[in-house]
Amino acid sequence: MASPFDNYNSSAKAVAAGASPYAGAAQDPMARAKRTAGMPWGSTFLNDLIIAPAFAGSVLEEFFVRSQFVSSGIIQRNTAMDLTAGGVVVNVPFFKEFQAFEEAIDSTDKWGESAKGYLSPQRINMSNYQVPVVHRGWAAAADDISRLGSGEDPLSAVRSYIANNMAMHRQNYLMALLDAVFDGTAGALKANYYGDVGIATGSSSADTTSANHLTAGLVIGCQNLLGERGSDLSVIAMHSAVYNHIKQQGLLTFSSPAAPSVTSNIEWQGGGVGVSNTEIAYYAGMRVVVSDQLVLPKGGADAGDAMKYPVYIFAPGSVEEGVQSGLRIEADRQILSKQDVISLDYHYLLGIPGVNWAGTVGGTFPTNDDIATPSNWDLAWGHSEYVKIVRVDVNSPFGGDYPA
Repeated sequence: MASPFDNYNSSAKAVAAGASPYAGAAQDPMARAKRTAGMPWGSTFLNDLIIAPAFAGSVLEEFFVRSQFVSSGIIQRNTAMDLTAGGVVVNVPFFKEFQAFEEAIDSTDKWGESAKGYLSPQRINMSNYQVPVVHRGWAAAADDISRLGSGEDPLSAVRSYIANNMAMHRQNYLMALLDAVFDGTAGALKANYYGDVGIATGSSSADTTSANHLTAGLVIGCQNLLGERGSDLSVIAMHSAVYNHIKQQGLLTFSSPAAPSVTSNIEWQGGGVGVSNTEIAYYAGMRVVVSDQLVLPKGGADAGDAMKYPVYIFAPGSVEEGVQSGLRIEADRQILSKQDVISLDYHYLLGIPGVNWAGTVGGTFPTNDDIATPSNWDLAWGHSEYVKIVRVDVNSPFGGDYPA
């Protein structure tokens, strides 16, 4: 009878095939099976499946698809933010705004600022903004009894949710960052905050009107905050309750009550031309990103007050990401407790170009609470309209009310 520590490598076929230099020899029960990679002989262990580079790669690929903030182009990779050589913050250099002084030229030897008949060279200055590294990870485990009792593989289910969880946690960080810089009092981008058009406290979502909702006119008002740069805004992110309201607006049909005339009024839902496409991918000329994480906390609102939703409008690449160490997924078997364990960790930087981390980083690294603190960020660029993100807070008739 084979020893339980032989890992089924002692068969004559395995030995003859050279499946492992240790075939036929007992192995340390706490060690990973010792056999040549790529050969079919021997047991398949959890480690063989989880730590394979192809698995981590497939998780990252799925993450890029699942995260609408990535797939829409809002978050883009900036290799200048990579910190693979080590460190706790990265300094991202940029040229300060250069406004050349124009000089008048004439046919004498006295023209120009120099008063000596030549153009005076002008310089451009550089500065930088800082982005902190964050180190995050999580683990999951399941014992044999849970697998036997359920008839399913719990860790297999956990593995299927890795990309979803990565997208959620990355968006939690982004929401914390946006909350900080758009704080109406001390936020670095408070000038890019259109304001709160939601209904006053004491009113439910059923009481809201079009003045409290997202409209194309409101989008144009937000674009106006950036002046001529407002036309660069092309991606709008909102809660599903806000999205479903504009979806309803897009699906409305209309006709005139009588023969068309200058005085005929438009009557909605009165028949006429319908909209065949049930998916609204663009609104006011902008790609739509939907995330139910875009809802404001209750704060000082009373129970029964209409929920409020921040709506952000971005230019592509207005959030940038760097990497210190890529996604690492590991697995192990705890034979004494009869558990399979997986863990993953990732070490990255996520920042808004032109917004500087002013907080401190020591032996501990920023949590989302630190990221959400307005005083930890300041504006590095000369004008807030150079940062191509704006925000407005709205209600939705499809939204709920704050609970008690």
